[in-house]
Amino acid sequence: TNPYIGRGTASAYGEVGFADPFNDLATTQMPTTMKSALWWSEYIWTIQGTYRMAMERIVSYFITEIELSGEASDEEKDKYTDFLTKQLDVLNFLGQLMRDRLCYGNGFASVLVPFRRFLQCPKTGDLYPLRVVYNNFNFQFNEKFEFVATCPKTKWRGPWHVVDKPRAESEHLILKRWSPHEMELLHDPYTDEVSYLWRIPEYYKRMVREGNLYHLERASKQVLEAIRENKLFRFNNDAIFHMKEPTLAGIRNMGWGLPRSLINYRQIWYIQVLRRYNEAIALDYVIPFRLIT
Repeated sequence: TNPYIGRGTASAYGEVGFADPFNDLATTQMPTTMKSALWWSEYIWTIQGTYRMAMERIVSYFITEIELSGEASDEEKDKYTDFLTKQLDVLNFLGQLMRDRLCYGNGFASVLVPFRRFLQCPKTGDLYPLRVVYNNFNFQFNEKFEFVATCPKTKWRGPWHVVDKPRAESEHLILKRWSPHEMELLHDPYTDEVSYLWRIPEYYKRMVREGNLYHLERASKQVLEAIRENKLFRFNNDAIFHMKEPTLAGIRNMGWGLPRSLINYRQIWYIQVLRRYNEAIALDYVIPFRLIT
């Protein structure tokens, strides 16, 4: 007997057919693309308090104290432990990254080195902080993404050179999480190598194009170039860490991890259906509205 024979076909053979138990309503509503799966996972994480708290317990259980090994001295270990726990607050950051992994199935992180942005006059060679030029030298950020200002000495006006000096102080390092909604992955099926691209949000592009000082002081030259060319920003392979849920080899996920909510999708759907009908019963009978004529 073929288990996939439908009722109409089975009756022709004199058999009693049964509906496919896996062809339920929840299956028809499951997301079919990675982008929709990310949005659904975020929505489920937000509204399903019980499911979210269960995942929070998993996060808190597996994050333990930092242990440094190797031939470093006790003084060096204490130094780096203090740096990781107090300055970078790495345990809290790992907890947030694990939440991304459990929610989206993917977590993306980078270490950013901030810098101080200066502008150099091409005529005199004088170097000024961007904020000083912005507030005092008739500054303009034009459509070509040039930093235009008027030299206070020669009165020459034109594009100035951009000079970025990285901040050497360790306390200024930034641990950055990236939104999975803004990530694009280039995956090679043969080698399984992946390159990561950032689809820069439109609201951020708009603020940069408007010449907002706060963002011009912080956007790197590479990000400014990507915005100017209206292209995606590509990370160096060693500049981003991708934490993802492992999947079976037969699933063609193109380098992505699959959200855990997809595994529990039918159960979550079923619970939500019960909640909805319980709400309808409660509204109808706890606060009844009856007309007797």
